[in-house]
Amino acid sequence: GLNLGGTSFMDGFGKAGPGFAYIGLLQYRNNDKFYDNDGNDNRAFSKPKLRSTVMLNQLAYTSDMQVFGGLLGATALLPVVRLGSSTAPDSFIPLTSPENTKLGDVTLGLFLQMPPVFEHGRPVFSQRFEVDVIAPTGQYDTTYTANIGSNSWSFNPYWAMTFLPTPALELSTRLHYLYNGRNTDPGFGPAIRHVQAGQAVWANFAASYQVVPNLNVGVNGYWFRQITDDKLNGGRDPV
Repeated sequence: GLNLGGTSFMDGFGKAGPGFAYIGLLQYRNNDKFYDNDGNDNRAFSKPKLRSTVMLNQLAYTSDMQVFGGLLGATALLPVVRLGSSTAPDSFIPLTSPENTKLGDVTLGLFLQMPPVFEHGRPVFSQRFEVDVIAPTGQYDTTYTANIGSNSWSFNPYWAMTFLPTPALELSTRLHYLYNGRNTDPGFGPAIRHVQAGQAVWANFAASYQVVPNLNVGVNGYWFRQITDDKLNGGRDPV
């Protein structure tokens, strides 16, 4: 459910005046690598595959209320997700997921969209600050090892910016921080009362070039790093 490279080009720009905006993002991912705390293949899974198709719906409202020179706004994101999973018959832990399309965790946020900085009559820089809370509203069932919802609250602030060094060249980035709360129903048996995913930081980045009016061609990606260990019953998860 994390925004890993999902937003990239012209990311620092937003609606210039009051009003609503809708953004729809369609993503497909096919994951076949699972790692342990040391970055090695997780031996609990044998030949794992986890496929996800996500339609992410975002509705944002920019108000006319000014704070520190920017416009205050609010946003809500609702993912609609379909998972597919499999592991080899000899897998120590089978990878299972719900068969039907389900709703994911809702994200609610407040943002401050700053006005673009102009130079020689054209915008050269724009930025936005946002604080998001991810609520555990998505599908979650302890009988599955892969769920659409996390069953825990998360706190996810970020800063996004776009720099236009020339009229045709664009450079953008978004810097994230993530704090995860406890999952008090992990479904691992009575000895494990709660689990807590570690904190993380990551950056989305993009660069594009305008080849013709209204058409840019570019590349984008992300860098991700978990900065604290997962916790199991309040202590370090050994896996």
